[in-house]
Amino acid sequence: MSTAPTGTALYNGRSLLVLYFELSLMSAAEQQRAQTAAREFIETRMAKQDFIAIMAKDGGDPKLLADFTDDRATLLSAIRNIPPRPDPAATEEITDGSYFAQDPDEFAVFNADRELAGLETVADRLASFSQRKSLVCFVTSRDFVFLDRWLADEDQQLIVTIDRANGANMTIYPIEVDQPKTAPNTSSSRILSRLAVETGGTVPPDGLSLTAQIARAERAYDSYYLIGYWSNYTGHRPRVHQVQISLRGAHGTLTFQPSFVVR
Repeated sequence: MSTAPTGTALYNGRSLLVLYFELSLMSAAEQQRAQTAAREFIETRMAKQDFIAIMAKDGGDPKLLADFTDDRATLLSAIRNIPPRPDPAATEEITDGSYFAQDPDEFAVFNADRELAGLETVADRLASFSQRKSLVCFVTSRDFVFLDRWLADEDQQLIVTIDRANGANMTIYPIEVDQPKTAPNTSSSRILSRLAVETGGTVPPDGLSLTAQIARAERAYDSYYLIGYWSNYTGHRPRVHQVQISLRGAHGTLTFQPSFVVR
């Protein structure tokens, strides 16, 4: 990301939003849907306090396409120049998993973990920015559903990704571009729901367009407090600490991670 020092006046009072395109398993139509929503948000809903960065990952490491800026033209150009996905028919022998693994489910779990590792890399890059960051992740949910079935709450890459995101003060908002939700106020994948909820975000309500979901993430943090905790635990095994925060003599909505792990 930018080499500007953290906490400079450039970012104070700004809302830092990252639009992250996880393209590895998207079809051409899904990619177009994600890019259209991002362009529409920037053209019609981007606020004056927004600083937005554009990142994308297509099989390798995440790439920065536009650093934090409030310049619409720069952001729209970065989105427009994202390379298009190949025709799925041309790579069908690979994308079904049969070329790489005997069991397509195992291949799907492998893909999902790679996508989670990409989010971990993004969190590490954003950690130098002390301000709160909201990361909107355009993603397909197909392989995460397989990960739900295989590993549920025990996937180590998921645990590490959530830990790194929280350490970087980054909230993840997954936006599924491949299919509508099938149950009220839930993601089609428990993994994606955990990414949102356990990094301080929420699952979007039913019926929101992709553009409205981006706007919802952008508005989530008008103001916030950072509460630090330093554990004196020196053991070798991870320990889970529960967190409870309440308001006294005031009304409002609190969003916080209910627990964290000391390693």
